[in-house]
Amino acid sequence: MAEKKVEQSIKAPTEKQVSLLEKLMAHELEDVQQKALAIVLSIWKKKTVQEISYIIPNLTEKQIRYTIKRYRANPTDYLQAMYDRWSKQRMIHELRSAHDKWAKRHQNKKTFDLSVRGFFNQFNKPLLAQLQNLGKNKLFITVQGAYAHAGINPNCHLPVVYGKSEEEEKKNWCETLKIVANTFGDRVLASEYMNPKDRDDRKFIRIPDFIRYPGTDFPLSEAEKTPELRIALVSIMQEGVRMFGTKDMESHEVCWRAAVESAGFDYSEIKQKIAAANRKRFVLMFLDYLIEQKFEFKQEQLTKPKYDYISYFYRGLRTTWGDSKFREFMHDDDFLLGSLIEAYYYRDKEPIAPHEYYQKNIERVFRDIYTDDDLQDASTFDHMLQGVFRRYSNGQRITRKYLESDENETVVLDQMTELGKGSYIDFMENLGLPVKDLDSLYHDELDDPWKIEVIYENVRRLVEESLNTGENRLLGKYASTHEKGLYHAICAKYGYWTAGLLKVGVDLKAFTNQFKTRESMQNAFHSFFHALLKKYNFTELKNPKRVTKENQFSCRKQVKDTVPEFYFWDKIIETRLGYHEQEPKEAIEKLKSHTGMIIIVTPDGEKSLTSGETAVLRIPFHEFVKDSKALLGVKLRHTEVQSLSNKLKRKLYWNQ
Repeated sequence: MAEKKVEQSIKAPTEKQVSLLEKLMAHELEDVQQKALAIVLSIWKKKTVQEISYIIPNLTEKQIRYTIKRYRANPTDYLQAMYDRWSKQRMIHELRSAHDKWAKRHQNKKTFDLSVRGFFNQFNKPLLAQLQNLGKNKLFITVQGAYAHAGINPNCHLPVVYGKSEEEEKKNWCETLKIVANTFGDRVLASEYMNPKDRDDRKFIRIPDFIRYPGTDFPLSEAEKTPELRIALVSIMQEGVRMFGTKDMESHEVCWRAAVESAGFDYSEIKQKIAAANRKRFVLMFLDYLIEQKFEFKQEQLTKPKYDYISYFYRGLRTTWGDSKFREFMHDDDFLLGSLIEAYYYRDKEPIAPHEYYQKNIERVFRDIYTDDDLQDASTFDHMLQGVFRRYSNGQRITRKYLESDENETVVLDQMTELGKGSYIDFMENLGLPVKDLDSLYHDELDDPWKIEVIYENVRRLVEESLNTGENRLLGKYASTHEKGLYHAICAKYGYWTAGLLKVGVDLKAFTNQFKTRESMQNAFHSFFHALLKKYNFTELKNPKRVTKENQFSCRKQVKDTVPEFYFWDKIIETRLGYHEQEPKEAIEKLKSHTGMIIIVTPDGEKSLTSGETAVLRIPFHEFVKDSKALLGVKLRHTEVQSLSNKLKRKLYWNQ
């Protein structure tokens, strides 16, 4: 009857109690499983104590009654207490956790065992109690067995021993370093990889048996997962520096180099491999960008990038330029051009040696990075200003009717229309050659019996002289002094000088503005070249007679009957804006008697050489830069082409 009362008084279990019972039925400890089964049989199956004892013979009736009594008193707490009982799995977990805390304290002078009770008392008293009472809890037979199942070597914190003698230490250290190289590759022997700035990037190897601390060892079930069984590469590095470094060595890096080379490795070769690989990585990123852009880009896209990755590889190209295969062929500041050649080189799968590839492809690559548009503003201004007025001075008709009738002039007409923003008339008027006045000249005046063509021929001559001499001879002040007959005839016929010039199609004010602009450009070209010589360490001498060797020159100093722009011991260099055959030859002829070669540098045009006793070389500036080593004796940077373009750029008068 008492048993029935007990059974009737047990309430139906809650959801939490059911969950705990399910976990206890699968518990690691067998006695916990049996007690949970007894509770289940009593609650759901309504079994008596005697019946339960038949089903679970390992439990006595007394144990069954006590279990049901404990459950009846406080079901949830009793089930939770049984679930929290120490098991092998929990002890292993707690032991490993304690071991991790021990490792962080860097106590490398002691063995991790029960002798460090102070540590266990501070961090895990229950674990210490379980380890001291293994006979009662029957989880493990000995403490060593618990360590073995946890994969812990009590001696693993003790420092490695490379040997008893100095010779043995060095020998074992070298063998250890070879293991490192075989594991990660010889590039890891570089100091930046042995001891990386980011601690998370540090590498380890398992401690070789021949340098492990010779203490008692245990079977290690999870040896590879136990950090303390590994040794950090930075620790190996420190030992190598200690063994092979000497007081006379300048730095830690020098000591490490000596240590690595003592193990039979070529440290310089390792560093070169790393530098080359690092350089190639940035070049290949650049190549990917070029492919994405279909090999059409401008420098501004790199110097002022839209995306961070562009800035990243551009900075990498600059910082690793010293490791480039094309470094010896380029100026340091031309790293972008060199990187472009290098990217092409890898794209073509390294077909030939770098120096051969450079010689064969520099022109093509140069055109890709510096297009003809780089000098467009400067050269177009000079070409159209002089070209149109040259046609005028030659007597060519330059109105639409005549230009359209000549197939060779249709391109010029299109350029004039484009520069006039779609209006040929606006272009001509802003240039100083009004179309309506030119039409009046061509149709009404040139065939007039009053001989306006005489006035026209004289004005045309003055325009030509102005272009050739650099002096504006269309000014009334000049004409009234040196061209009195022409001046008085125009004033008498048209009332005043400028009106007469307009009659022959010249706007004096606009012409003067353009003339001053061109004079300014010529002065800018001269000053740019003068500064260029100083920039590349040429010495300017006041007396041309003292110019007797390379890297010396005089600027605009009298040499007998002429004044060269730049006088060198073996040549004379002149700067010219245009490239026109009708330029006066007198000045060049005077220069010929004072040098072996005359170089005329222009911003554009074609390269040509006139042979003779004194050679005359006309050469555009970008060609001059390319051949600067042969012509000037020094290698000029390719970016000087862009610098000249920036120097000569002016606000175009017809676009004002």
